[in-house]
Amino acid sequence: MDDDIVPAIMTQATSWQCILSTGESWKVLYADCVAAQHSIQMEHYILADDEEGKRFLKLFCQKALQGKEIKLMLDKIGSRTVFYSKWPEKLRKAGAVIEFFNHVGWRDLLSPRRWFPRDHCKTALIDGRIAYLGSACIDMNMKLWRDTQIRLKGAMTTQFARAFRRLWRNPEQAEYHSSGKDGLQLVIGRALHTSFYKELLFRLKNAKKEIYLVGPYFMPSLKFRLVIKAAARKGLNVNVIVTGPTDVLLADCVGQTYFRTLLKSGVKIFFYKPTVLHAKYLVIDDDWASVGSLNFDYLSFFHNRESSLIVTDTAKVAELKSHALMDLEKSKNYTMKDWKERPFLYKIIGILGRPIKRLL
Repeated sequence: MDDDIVPAIMTQATSWQCILSTGESWKVLYADCVAAQHSIQMEHYILADDEEGKRFLKLFCQKALQGKEIKLMLDKIGSRTVFYSKWPEKLRKAGAVIEFFNHVGWRDLLSPRRWFPRDHCKTALIDGRIAYLGSACIDMNMKLWRDTQIRLKGAMTTQFARAFRRLWRNPEQAEYHSSGKDGLQLVIGRALHTSFYKELLFRLKNAKKEIYLVGPYFMPSLKFRLVIKAAARKGLNVNVIVTGPTDVLLADCVGQTYFRTLLKSGVKIFFYKPTVLHAKYLVIDDDWASVGSLNFDYLSFFHNRESSLIVTDTAKVAELKSHALMDLEKSKNYTMKDWKERPFLYKIIGILGRPIKRLL
């Protein structure tokens, strides 16, 4: 038996809670961390040295001084404000473990191959009993964004415990793909390496009725685009929902260069209007979905370390579909007229950015 797996929960049914805003996800996660009795493990792309980040970092120091096990894996680039602060030293002095993923520096600036993979995961495990996975970073600039963060309790948390054990043994090679439990599978690693990408393409090819693809950017591979265009031509209801307000203008402009052929094939495209849409999930028919940190772009599919839940429990799939319908109601339908009339500057940025799409 693994030391950090709680035997009593191995037979408990998995419960989940979907948290749909970034700020709210911080409140729930912070409360669970405050209540932690034994351990807190976290793997995060962005933990910022700002008001909200400091609140978490102070708590981690306090817990470590109390003798609790605190282990943090942060991305060197995403969490650079913490990396270059005094927090790593403070945490280590308190007894916590803090590591940074893929130590690129200025000397690597002209070597793009060294920039990746980045650790794009947003996961946590508290006392081996409560797990988190999703798209929410910890950065005050993102407080009002639309994210999806999943809070899990029950047997599925044992899979997170095993994934974290593998992470601490060898961060660069810590791929994890669990067997199904309660209609859920945990997949962590580079999507292409974990076979998740192949399974996703298989599910898209075999969709029967409808597909919802929700994420901030849409720059998937040619093979991915061909599959969803074929589905739309067959008469399936294929919906792509992307953010209206954007945090990465270059990625947004490059993504729009592909919209003309998608629209011509019958794919419906929507721009989410209220705030930045940062949630990353997809729903296929009534029986398959995924949710997590995976964007629909080259970086997520082929380079970065990502975390996703594959969902086959029909009640949970239905819940994610209800979120997609809710997001659709708050979105503007993007037409061929919109594509033709997009700002000239956006067209130029998109054309110039396409050669580096694999780095976006």
